[in-house]
Amino acid sequence: MAETVRKILNCFSGDPLDNARESKEVVPTRSRPSRIYALVIGINHYIHASPPSLCNLRGAVRDADSMETYLKKYMSVPESRIRNLRNWQATRSAIIGNIRYLSTCKAIRRGDPILIFFAGHGAVASSPPGWTSENGKVQMLLPCDFIPRTTDSLTGQGIPDITISRLLDELSEAKGDNITVIFDCCHSASATRGFQDPSIGIRGIDLTNIEREQYIVLPALDKDILNAAKDGSRAEAKAIGFENSGTTSYVLLAACKAEQKSHESATCGGFFTDALLRVLRANSPEKITYIDLIEGLPHIPYGQSPQCIGEHSDRVLFNAKAPSPRRILYRVSKTAQGTYQLSAGEASGITIGAKFNLYATREIDSPPLAVLIVASTTAFTAKLEPESISSSPEFSIQAYALQILIGEPPDLRISIEGAIRGNASLNGVYDRVIEEMDKSRAMGKRGILPVKIDESPDISLAVEGERVVFRISDAACVAHSITRMYGTVPCDSDAVFPIIASAADFFSRLRRTSKTTVLRNHVEFVCTEVVSGAGSELNSVGSDLIIDGTLNILVDDQKGYGYEIRNKGDIPLYAAVFFFDVSDLSIAEYYIPNKAKDNENVEFSIPPNSVLPIGYGSSSRRPREYFLREGQNIDIGFIKVFLSTDYVDLSNISQPSPFTELRAERPKAFVPVPQWDSILVTVVQRKGRSSSLAVTTV
Repeated sequence: MAETVRKILNCFSGDPLDNARESKEVVPTRSRPSRIYALVIGINHYIHASPPSLCNLRGAVRDADSMETYLKKYMSVPESRIRNLRNWQATRSAIIGNIRYLSTCKAIRRGDPILIFFAGHGAVASSPPGWTSENGKVQMLLPCDFIPRTTDSLTGQGIPDITISRLLDELSEAKGDNITVIFDCCHSASATRGFQDPSIGIRGIDLTNIEREQYIVLPALDKDILNAAKDGSRAEAKAIGFENSGTTSYVLLAACKAEQKSHESATCGGFFTDALLRVLRANSPEKITYIDLIEGLPHIPYGQSPQCIGEHSDRVLFNAKAPSPRRILYRVSKTAQGTYQLSAGEASGITIGAKFNLYATREIDSPPLAVLIVASTTAFTAKLEPESISSSPEFSIQAYALQILIGEPPDLRISIEGAIRGNASLNGVYDRVIEEMDKSRAMGKRGILPVKIDESPDISLAVEGERVVFRISDAACVAHSITRMYGTVPCDSDAVFPIIASAADFFSRLRRTSKTTVLRNHVEFVCTEVVSGAGSELNSVGSDLIIDGTLNILVDDQKGYGYEIRNKGDIPLYAAVFFFDVSDLSIAEYYIPNKAKDNENVEFSIPPNSVLPIGYGSSSRRPREYFLREGQNIDIGFIKVFLSTDYVDLSNISQPSPFTELRAERPKAFVPVPQWDSILVTVVQRKGRSSSLAVTTV
């Protein structure tokens, strides 16, 4: 899809501001109006503009108008469902009030798609006393009445990120998480001019770098909004359940990385918005996801790399329905030696012998150029060779590969025959399962090896009554008397095989381990209890609960838990965290990095000598609460932390339970050697409460 988009779009080829060429636009025909509700904000003129610290813009209103036109013309959104704020209309109170209006509007049903678009200035400032924030800074959107100096005026303040986050949490609690937020602004520029090309503007100011005085945010700013979570039963329910929070509530499309600048011109508008709308006009929103949208953007000049942020970034645009599993396409390049190199390796689960179809573009409906086989692997790459000696595919710069066959060794050892011994009625189930295993491997699914019960299977099948049960051989589980999965299925191959296929993926991903352990020696993974602090803030309390690689949880305490990844080294790292539930074979995503157009432009998860909080503080992820299912007194799961120096797309690791009835939970001046590693924590969940503690309130 993305390659097709690039062929259609020419916005930034040649002159980056050349708008003479338009892509072929496909205007969808809709039989009824869209249910999208939108708030569209564009600010060119700032009341207190004071160059060079705060300059007016020239393309933000154009962007907002273009977004409004797109919604009306391409999405058939009635004018009554679009609220517009331009220039002097976009005051601080108006922006906040209109976001809150969306939460209370009776015409908006829960689950309706909601879009909030902002084009204007962003800013970064030092955090005021008492605020918890990453690196002691706070990011803000700047309304038209913002005053670029310290002031006691409430109306002259920016809108901090924590305020925006709380407002979006309120909106999600009221209307659901089908929320899209687009910000065409930045937070790292010291001025909006002064660049080699005076026609190019920058949509951001750095309030930590204003000459003669330091800008100070009002410490009590927006306490009414931040404290709203303390009032009423809804807040109490959220404190227990930790429902929608941060980027679990919405998907954010940002114009650039945190340290980059968002650019604009009077003729093109914001480079990001212009590129975004070109992709949107050329594609049906029902057919692409947010990740597809970002990856399909044409090149944006001046080092600007848009980001896609949010737990639901794999959803179809403006649609809350669960997406289909992603088929990951890997880039393939031809080396100077004439060999083929895959942009994925051991960290992505690629093994020797795996096969890939090679395509010239991301469109995989056409016949493949060739079939390539993995000959050798490194941490992040693999050497490919043509399956046929006579087949040596030619392509210009790069091509794309789709895995069609898993390499060796097999991912799951399974004992089946013991389940049918003496039960003639189940012979057909055995034959069908073996047949499906062969088909599955030929289609690029996980390798499954049938073994005898005395040949150390990973799982074995048994029959109890009219149900098939799945016994577990994992040593950690057996040590805690967990010998079988919680779920069962009927004695039918259509019910049995999906469990086996899911188990193959589950154990393959759980056991994916680096050949070296260098990174984990410079990283600490910590779990603590999380409690509510001031306003809607969540704080970590107490000491690390992980002892000797095991986290013991008493589920009756109904506590929330957060995590920290502490990078004690001098190189930045990417991280991804997942919870593997052995009882139902589900894999839950706790944290993955943002997405960007190119892997090289994905922001690092943890800078050197810093901490990544998950589930509290500045984290946009919710805390975790653990539970036992009916009839369980103890259960075991695993938290796996993937670490790497290069970005690895691990978005395909998470998976729902196949048991449908159970579905419920700054670097040194050298180039480091590419590495990846992982950490595994066993989570033991037991019945019971912890001892009562005396609590003194102040």
